[in-house]
Amino acid sequence: MFEHMEDAGISAETDFCDPHHLNVSGATKMADYLGAYLKENYDLTDWREVPGNLWENHS
Repeated sequence: MFEHMEDAGISAETDFCDPHHLNVSGATKMADYLGAYLKENYDLTDWREVPGNLWENHS
């Protein structure tokens, strides 16, 4: 994902905890970027909106 850092708004100065790993801020930005990419490019079901889904049945 290094090639998408600029697209995701990630700053090398503020969004890494070391040279290779994102901190919480960077990880949030990358997760938001990846989520938006998936939503835009794939027809995925948001299972959170489906009654009786496995996420609700985690007892």
